[in-house]
Amino acid sequence: GFRPKIDDFLAALDLFVLPTLEEGLSIAIMEAMAAAKPVVASDVGGVPELISAENGALVRPGDAESLAEGIASLLSIDEAKRAAVGACGRRLIVERFTVGQMAQEHLRLYEDLNFRRRRGRGANAAPAPSKD
Repeated sequence: GFRPKIDDFLAALDLFVLPTLEEGLSIAIMEAMAAAKPVVASDVGGVPELISAENGALVRPGDAESLAEGIASLLSIDEAKRAAVGACGRRLIVERFTVGQMAQEHLRLYEDLNFRRRRGRGANAAPAPSKD
């Protein structure tokens, strides 16, 4: 749920851990990554779109041993390396998940859906030609 002053909370962490059995594209993980915190999270839902070996650790859902190994792997590296792992996660968020970037992706989706509708092909048709 909502927490005020999340930046103060995240600043106090060495790493962020989210063991879960179900998750979409986690706002909590994205906030931790934006704060340059390495993340340990369950390999479920949209989480693998965010977490890789470069910015954290994915663990098997519901597996306490896997979770402990993921946490230990990040706590066992020196502080400078852990900071570099966190910085990698921050770069991903800045490059792919800013408000502007998300707005561009939504605009592209709406343009694609409108293109399909105008061509009478429905949502299952091939995407619109890219403007890139």
